[in-house]
Amino acid sequence: MKITLKWLREFLPEEKNLSKERVSDALISLGIEVEKAHQSLEEEHVFEIALTPNLGHCMSIYGVARELSAVFQTPLSFPTSISKEPRGQFSVTLDWENAEVPLFSVYTKLSLTHTSLPPFLEKRLSTCDISTSGFFDALKEYSIHSCGIPLHILDLENIQGPLRIAPAAQNMSIEGISVCQNALLIFDQQKPVALAGICEFPSAKPKGQEALLLSIYIPPEYVR
Repeated sequence: MKITLKWLREFLPEEKNLSKERVSDALISLGIEVEKAHQSLEEEHVFEIALTPNLGHCMSIYGVARELSAVFQTPLSFPTSISKEPRGQFSVTLDWENAEVPLFSVYTKLSLTHTSLPPFLEKRLSTCDISTSGFFDALKEYSIHSCGIPLHILDLENIQGPLRIAPAAQNMSIEGISVCQNALLIFDQQKPVALAGICEFPSAKPKGQEALLLSIYIPPEYVR
């Protein structure tokens, strides 16, 4: 896994002495193997790290920054982003017996008339050697690598809101995708549109002029 010093700084803005050497030493002290630290062609400091199975919570820039914030005793910050609380037609409700489990969601609309990646996003994915198969795949990879949170991209024209999350009543197959009982599904008012935290069903993938970007955090133990 590759992470960059510049990306880490976004989550640790109050740490003024975030040097390559200091970060390398801190990562090693945390049990994170630093296989290589080098400077990219864009003059960014890049760390290639190896994670053991017990460090799955570090499989994102945010996850690593959270560990470093404890070592450096500095506040962890989340970058300001364009988002809004879900409400109205695209509100998301939790409809299952474990309703006390924390869940949050944000969404935004995306026009598909322009589907070129912002230069900074393309550069970051390239620097971290993350290959993608297209515009939507790049957005998903960026969300996962940055925050560890999956991003669902749905066809706005084919969604009948509001959305809800509920467990599958039984083992089933939906559009060729196997779904086990109690796996969490995202439904609109007519049908399931996605396997929560994993993938959209084929019929819900963007095909029109607008897409709905939906980011939902569900604790990993509830994603099957």
